[in-house]
Amino acid sequence: MDQESSSSPHRSNRLAVIAATAVATLTASAILYFNRSTPEDLFTFSSPGPTGIWIESYHGNEKNVVIPSWVVREMPTDNWLGGRFIRWTGIREMPFPVRVTGIRGGLFIDHRELKSCKIPAGVCHLHSQTFKYCTALESVTLPQKIVRIDQGTFENCHSLKSIRIPDSVEVIGMGAFTNCVSLRSVSLPKSLKEIRGPAFAGCLTLESVEFAEGIQHIEGFYGCVNLRQIRLPKSTTAIGLLAFTGCSSLTEIELPHSVESVGSEAFQDCKSLSKIKLPDTLTTIYTNAFGNCTSLQSIHLPKSLRHIEKNAFYRCTGLESVTIPDGVQTVQGFDTCLNLTQVKLPASATEIGGGAFRNCSNLTHIELPPTLQRIETNAFCYSGLRSVTIPESVVEIDKHAFLMCRELETVVISNPNTKIHPQAFSMCSKLKNPPGAAQP
Repeated sequence: MDQESSSSPHRSNRLAVIAATAVATLTASAILYFNRSTPEDLFTFSSPGPTGIWIESYHGNEKNVVIPSWVVREMPTDNWLGGRFIRWTGIREMPFPVRVTGIRGGLFIDHRELKSCKIPAGVCHLHSQTFKYCTALESVTLPQKIVRIDQGTFENCHSLKSIRIPDSVEVIGMGAFTNCVSLRSVSLPKSLKEIRGPAFAGCLTLESVEFAEGIQHIEGFYGCVNLRQIRLPKSTTAIGLLAFTGCSSLTEIELPHSVESVGSEAFQDCKSLSKIKLPDTLTTIYTNAFGNCTSLQSIHLPKSLRHIEKNAFYRCTGLESVTIPDGVQTVQGFDTCLNLTQVKLPASATEIGGGAFRNCSNLTHIELPPTLQRIETNAFCYSGLRSVTIPESVVEIDKHAFLMCRELETVVISNPNTKIHPQAFSMCSKLKNPPGAAQP
């Protein structure tokens, strides 16, 4: 047996001195951090856990807040070193510095006097709505280890002019910077993997966005009406839903040779967009992707393209000509292209989709390929067609396919077995005997 057992008063006293020294040293260190921060009594803290302590709420009205990195807590010593100090010294509780590692969502929500905030280095996740409606907030210092900026974190921070997003951030949540109307530029780090939903929607003064290489799916800039410059990284594979909808100052954009799809409404209402270069990797253009891009006069569709969804180029009133590449089977997406005069269809086309060329009032002629099998509802309704030859391959012409084509005078049906809906050529006033209509 050891000469100095665990029950020895000498050993017990020495351990007590060691414990007291450790506590004094760490507490002094914590107070050093604390004295440089906003007073502790303005925060409510969670119980210390294995990874640190969380700030649950803030009930002050200071304009400049520095969140403490460490907090001195009275902690049951059972939580430290397996309770050995209890057995050796008899101390039940003692003050101990605990690192701040988390901030609860909505911590500063609606604190309209807050101007600046410094977040401690231990925090790695900004939870939802942390600074929502902090309308006077001008600057925020984010820690270098933060990996997520969650939903609505800075929503409606109207005075926030700039923010440095650390190279550790991987996810920017939906609406994270929505309506930050003073934000002029954004530089996104190479660590970023995902921008969720309209993260920067309504940032009215945002003029430029710099993307680092690495991100693949891009969206989030809905309604950034002053956005003029975008340079997308070579890692981009998809332009997502509503990505740049309503960016009415955007005049041109080049998609890198890695993009495979342009999402629904991605560039809708980009009314100044006159030039866009699509890559030879693009396979799909989704619904309304370029809807209402009224300044777009021409567009080169790459040979890689396979799918054009309904209304993809809806109301592109400046578009004058288009060549659909070979490989596309269902042709559609040019509804209300009022100035469209020339369309070249591919040999691969088997179907003219619903509303494909509806309201194309200046389209007077189109050559349908010998592979075509079906012409769907409203495909050419209200168009300016004067004559049309339906190839022998066509099996069916749907209701209202040529509704109110008022200039249509001649229709040639090559195959007498083609199924024609009785109203396929309704209200074509210059047609004396509309195909499919019941004869008197």
